[in-house]
This record gives sequence, structure tokens and C-alpha cells, in this order.
Amino acid sequence: MLRTGHADSTWFSATFLAQIPASKVDDIVAQLKDALGDYRSIELTPTKFVAHFAKGEDDVLIHLDAENKIDGLLFRPPVTTP
Repeated sequence: MLRTGHADSTWFSATFLAQIPASKVDDIVAQLKDALGDYRSIELTPTKFVAHFAKGEDDVLIHLDAENKIDGLLFRPPVTTP
């Protein structure tokens, strides 16, 4: 979704989508790209993912349910780099 700017609703649990539609995730990703530039890569650390963009990075926390659907997704405040 960071690469394409589109979150497919089939990736998310029904519980997640009842609270946050996939289109809202698209909006958040667009805001990240506006603030940080083009998406470059993703890094997995022991506790989170770090999304790298042209002008900074963002910590991303993801939780999957028993069916491997996203039931928790948190984008931390973006950090710009000089």
C-alpha cells in the first residue's frame, strides 16, 4: 500500500474495516507521501516496520488476526531527515 498508495480492503479484517475504511488508510498514506516524498523501502525491526521515504521515515505497527488479516494498523508521526 505504501508503494501503490492503495489499500485493498481484502487485506483487512471485518472488525478493522468496521472502524476504519480502506479509503481512510489510502488518505493516511497520501498524507505520508505529501510530507515525506516518494516511498523508497520498508525495514523490519524486532518491534516494528520502518517505512523509508525520500525525505524521512515513519514507524508502522501492524497486527494480524488468526486469518492473517490486518486488524491493527498504526502509523506513527512521520520524521523528516535532513
